[in-house]
Amino acid sequence: MIVKFIARHKQYEGWLIKDKLYVVLDIVANCLDGSVEIVVKSEDIHTPIVVSLNEFEIIDSRLISDWEVCVNDLDGLTLRHQKFSGDFWDKFHDADPNAEKVFWQVYNELAKQLDSYKNGLEQM
Repeated sequence: MIVKFIARHKQYEGWLIKDKLYVVLDIVANCLDGSVEIVVKSEDIHTPIVVSLNEFEIIDSRLISDWEVCVNDLDGLTLRHQKFSGDFWDKFHDADPNAEKVFWQVYNELAKQLDSYKNGLEQM
């Protein structure tokens, strides 16, 4: 999935760049309040950041086949790459070297979708 950051609020300055395209790493839908948050790679130190989907325009809604849907602790649904399931994010934020390696492998795989999209625009 590819989104464009439209910067409705200034709170993300330094973290994300207005009008830049980002690949989505996680999608979290809260069934109680209807909110949807996504995870994208930030610009500061290239760590993942959770942001409301309202801050973005959806450019390409396709998800690659390795994504899964699971019920989360907040009575909602999470869509994510299957390698990000379970306690992956806890391990990643604890600086587990294997989790960091998996993160970059998956990120680079997802970034190919962004590269393909950009290449398609250049050929138009």
